[in-house]
Amino acid sequence: MRETCEELGITEDKIELCGELDYLVTHMGPIIHPFVGRLANEVKLDCNSDEVAEIFTVPLNFLLVSEPRVAHMELANRATADFPFDLLPRHPHDWYKRKGYNIYFYEYQGHVIWGLTARILHGFIKRFHKELQANIL
Repeated sequence: MRETCEELGITEDKIELCGELDYLVTHMGPIIHPFVGRLANEVKLDCNSDEVAEIFTVPLNFLLVSEPRVAHMELANRATADFPFDLLPRHPHDWYKRKGYNIYFYEYQGHVIWGLTARILHGFIKRFHKELQANIL
């Protein structure tokens, strides 16, 4: 709530908290606990330019019928020149793939939602698709 209010220039009374989504463990380590909220109809957004470059909206029904573009990213390790390969002769000398993950891209009217935001959005739509479809479409 604090972040939303700070970034969008609104007060807590303009947000109806709907619930918590599944937590997300990022590939760099931090754990994200996303929440879903609904903004009051009359709310005027005033973005904090130190925190937000741009505000745009995407209709929920558009997201329900649009599949995101999906790309794959791989995480890997590579030893530096000072790595003691003599102590670990079977350790790979080149890049060593650790794991991979999908990155989602939602495109709407020249805007692209991607990264953690798209990952959270994808999880939300996947989890509540049937309920949202029944109430919106």
